[in-house]
Amino acid sequence: MSDKPDERVAPVDQPTPTQLMADGFKMMAHGNDPEGTPVTGPPINVDVPYVSGTGAVGQELLTTLGNWTQEPTQYRGTWYSDGTTHVGDGASYLIVASDVGHSITCVVTASNPFGSTDAPHSNAVLVS
Repeated sequence: MSDKPDERVAPVDQPTPTQLMADGFKMMAHGNDPEGTPVTGPPINVDVPYVSGTGAVGQELLTTLGNWTQEPTQYRGTWYSDGTTHVGDGASYLIVASDVGHSITCVVTASNPFGSTDAPHSNAVLVS
């Protein structure tokens, strides 16, 4: 039997490629480094939410949450006409006749035990 270690097995103090990949996914999903840096403040938006859908009466607009650090535990969507008039709440918005000629956007608010943060307005969808 050889005294040479098996090169196919990672040493105990070295992470395996699978562990490294899992740590990378954790970092992407939660905004933490692989060691699990503790949450120290309210959520921070790193990618603005995106609204999809057509700008036609009777159609539904949907928003993504965007990407955040500091591990949000809750999200809230607030819909606006022309960036100022509040027209709805939630992950989707049903376009109505009074929206024609206006641009619809969504602001996603993320919260955790340290507080809440609003993302910038999403892209605008012009209703015609």
